[in-house]
Amino acid sequence: MRPALLLVDLQNDFLDRPGLVPSATELLPRVAALLGQWRARGLPVLHVHTLFRPDGSDRMPHWKRAGTVACVAGTPGAAAPASVA
Repeated sequence: MRPALLLVDLQNDFLDRPGLVPSATELLPRVAALLGQWRARGLPVLHVHTLFRPDGSDRMPHWKRAGTVACVAGTPGAAAPASVA
């Protein structure tokens, strides 16, 4: 069995949400350091991103009910910060 680093939803729209604990300012340098260590060792890194169509038709039901619009494909909010991309 080979270990892999799985990064889930490290996207600007999620990282910019108020109340994120730890804050993006604290989290991103830690993740970037860990990511660098994994890449330096040649270990696999998997990035999983939430993406929705621009018309929002494929948003999750609870996002539709709440009127949440985030992680729209092709927008800066759907992208990962450069430090962890």
